[in-house]
Amino acid sequence: DADYTDDGFKSKVGFNLGLNIEYSIFKSLSIKSGIYITTKGAKYEYETSDTHRYSYHTEVEKCKYDGTLNEYYIQIPVLGSYKYYIKDNFNVEVNVGPYVAYGIAGKSNGKVDGVDKTSSVGNGADMSNSYKYNTFGKDNGQEMLKRFDCGLIIGAGVTYNKYYFGLQYDLGMTNLLPSPYSSVYSGKNRNLGLNIGYNF
Repeated sequence: DADYTDDGFKSKVGFNLGLNIEYSIFKSLSIKSGIYITTKGAKYEYETSDTHRYSYHTEVEKCKYDGTLNEYYIQIPVLGSYKYYIKDNFNVEVNVGPYVAYGIAGKSNGKVDGVDKTSSVGNGADMSNSYKYNTFGKDNGQEMLKRFDCGLIIGAGVTYNKYYFGLQYDLGMTNLLPSPYSSVYSGKNRNLGLNIGYNF
């Protein structure tokens, strides 16, 4: 039996870089889209417990993992944007709509500390080691993360003259974990971003 004692996932800092286009339907209503290179991922720290049962005793093997999950995507949003004009050169806007993304790269790494108590060597064999893998690749034939992601973007910002400042939240709706883990656990992207732009 194997049990996770804590998912331990925490946020990490990344970047979002791209070009945006906007089509005005009315003065206050428009559609935005574009193409971006964006980073996502997480820092994690958790423990697992594996129980080994024998006819004469039971032993528990505990391992602690910590590392960083790095994901690089090409992302395309399609957003509806409503603008409230305070002045001709100054407006506040709200943006809502879906996005699709495809994982293009990512190197993840971490370390594990633990002891295999089933070993006959002393009090157990040291299992501590470091590891690296391609985020969207395979490790010993096992797929790591799925490349395709989609979800919903909710954001707001202000435009002054040609400069834009805003916040947006990406709510991922795709379970990125591969089979068979996806039937038991769920891993979805959550991303809070600060956007700074210039309108040509």
